[in-house]
Amino acid sequence: MELETGLNYRTPRLQNRWTREQRLFLGCLYEFFQRNTSAFRDIFNQVFGPEVTECGFTGGIPSSTLRAQWGEMVRYAYPEWREVQQHTSEGYWRWIPTLRRIRRTARSLGLHIVPNYVDDNEETSGVQEQVPVPETIDITQIDISLCSGGDKVCFWCVQDQISNEAQEKINPPRSRPRWTDEVPPVIYRWSNIDSQGVNSKTLLLAGLFADGRQIFMPEDICQEEFTGYFLNHVHIEKTPSPFISTFCSMLAPIHRALWNKEGAIISIIDTKKLDTKVYPAIKLFREQNLRIRGYDGRGEFLVWGKIPSAAIICAVKISTIQQLADEHVEIGQFLQLENLISHQYNRKQLHDDLAKESGQLDRISGFKIGKFLNSINLPFEFSKEVSKGLFYSWRLKRQGTWESFYKGVDTGY
Repeated sequence: MELETGLNYRTPRLQNRWTREQRLFLGCLYEFFQRNTSAFRDIFNQVFGPEVTECGFTGGIPSSTLRAQWGEMVRYAYPEWREVQQHTSEGYWRWIPTLRRIRRTARSLGLHIVPNYVDDNEETSGVQEQVPVPETIDITQIDISLCSGGDKVCFWCVQDQISNEAQEKINPPRSRPRWTDEVPPVIYRWSNIDSQGVNSKTLLLAGLFADGRQIFMPEDICQEEFTGYFLNHVHIEKTPSPFISTFCSMLAPIHRALWNKEGAIISIIDTKKLDTKVYPAIKLFREQNLRIRGYDGRGEFLVWGKIPSAAIICAVKISTIQQLADEHVEIGQFLQLENLISHQYNRKQLHDDLAKESGQLDRISGFKIGKFLNSINLPFEFSKEVSKGLFYSWRLKRQGTWESFYKGVDTGY
């Protein structure tokens, strides 16, 4: 007698049928309250008990599933996430009924959650709620709209203003920053011998124009052709691209250069001297509703066509940076190159490890950064902008004053 084949006796994986109401509720939990995954799980299951039980979660949805759903909402910019995020920036008033429902449910379960907003009309519990300290805003996650450089408000001043307002309004420590439409005054590029186009210390030219083809402007082609160029670029097709990839943080280029050493150089670029357009990759990603695992364009800017010599502030080989870190203890302590090399991806784990060994907002850290910038021949006039960017990118602790930090930078020069 032949045995039957093709039967699968494995227990099917449980999946929740996510509704718009559930996603909005989850968004309010993560955006308006200090992170407490176990409390979020219990509150969510209390409110949506019948629905999740119907999907097979007899013991309630686990916190890992809620975190995964929240991460997917953020990564792929779900409409519900955008809706909550928009009102996070403008104010929490629209969500007051949902927020009060969350707090009432928490009290009924005997849970203590910390809101990151003040509702003067909400009855308060007998326990004094602890105010969280906002996390330093990560500028590598800031969406910046289309611009062509010049006559812009200082990018880092905007970030300081956002950070200060976040502290005043008690935003959640893990909340995403508000989007800003200002271009960074300085952007960064890494390249090596395998990179498309021309990549020298004095000229950067996109692959599409590297063979002498005349540079045409985006407005000279139809939207479909522009979109095609963009899709090929982000999917790393081997066809020549009209875009030059750059970043608003030096961390990503240095990290990539360490992992792709073949002739790798880091270029520091003055956006005010660019005469072609700069596109925030994250904006184009959202417009095209793209999904690429592990990447959403955040922190990357696509320069059209050419970066002229006048816009290149300085360029340095990654081997030179490694040599500086070896020869100067202060530079090595700041850069933590071994830490960067130990992480294949520039993601949260690397950021957390950098923060563990980082300095703070004082003269000592400023001196280390100033010495590094002077050693790579960055003109002093750019030292304030670039040093502030390095402070944020390397996750230094915001304990101290900018005045003492900048004095250290000056001393480093």
